[in-house]
Amino acid sequence: EKYVGVHRPAVFLLNLLEDGAVEKLEPPKGAAFEGQPAFSPADSRTLATVAWTGASRTLGLIYCFNRPSAVTVRDLDETGGDSSVRVGSDQIARSPVWRPDGGAVAFLGSPGFATHDGPVALRVWDASTRKTRDVVPIERDANYRSACPGIWACPRLLSDCWTDDGATIVVNSLWGSAPTALVVDVADGSLRRVGGPGSSHKALCVSRNIAVIHTTSPVIPSGALLSVDVSSGDVLASLACPPLGVVTKASSSFDSAESTLACDVLPVGETEAWLLRDEGASTKRPLVVVPHGGPHSCSVTAYNGALAFLAASGYAVLCPNYRGSAGFGARLLNSLPGRCGTQDVEDVVAATEAALARFPDVLDADRVAV
Repeated sequence: EKYVGVHRPAVFLLNLLEDGAVEKLEPPKGAAFEGQPAFSPADSRTLATVAWTGASRTLGLIYCFNRPSAVTVRDLDETGGDSSVRVGSDQIARSPVWRPDGGAVAFLGSPGFATHDGPVALRVWDASTRKTRDVVPIERDANYRSACPGIWACPRLLSDCWTDDGATIVVNSLWGSAPTALVVDVADGSLRRVGGPGSSHKALCVSRNIAVIHTTSPVIPSGALLSVDVSSGDVLASLACPPLGVVTKASSSFDSAESTLACDVLPVGETEAWLLRDEGASTKRPLVVVPHGGPHSCSVTAYNGALAFLAASGYAVLCPNYRGSAGFGARLLNSLPGRCGTQDVEDVVAATEAALARFPDVLDADRVAV
């Protein structure tokens, strides 16, 4: 959206070894824009990119991902025509990352979806066979309470998402309301979740077989950096992050005082909501209900200074995720189009009623605001 009438995104090559010449690459045949370049570790003249089609629309380059696109691989030394090879047959594809030995490319792909955002598959393209296979497929009807709902809210793979041996990929996703790091076995597609409900775990980088993961929650503003052995799942070290500031009940301002806030995750129908409240409150608190926008987005269990401020200032805060929110499965996401304004509103009302019923001594049912 920000690119409309501004410029046409393109890939440029800068020669650092010789004369510093800059060369603009023409996008592959049939493409209007190109970006997300990644050189092969095995051959600096082999380049993977993402090519977007449709010159009249620039959706998908920044905010929306449901714009036709493809991952391509090309030989920069090839002359006499378009040398690019399309990777896979997805209608939507992005974020190519080479395996450390240059023998394969991991990327995110989807046959397409009609919503603002949707689940994507983790796919791997083999450079020798030129074949693509699913590692983590799109789960159409997964129950997030018992199984992984797929990969959500992942605009880009980490640039170093592979372990050095090429056996494992670390991917950031959503599992219900919780931002989650997934450790994926490339050979069989099995995965392990780092983190759990009511918290946030986001991978920052991978080195050798170690992933650095930042963890926080709605009641912990600074969190910690975890060093995780991806082969075993063991936390090797934990380093507390510098405090970002905690909202205190007394001053309603940010300082480094200890928080008395609590977060409760409430199952509501097929999805969930989470409630942020002050455990030390002696009287019932008015309830502020904060639905997310999108509509295909998610209220995640990560720290939010504005919500913590409200909770420490005398309010309880409810963040509902309705059917149509990201992170709960493709079936629920796709159930919302055509029902916006009814299904989502009904689910927000149901979540509000569930919270009032569960915490009758904490929440004031006569003082509820949205």
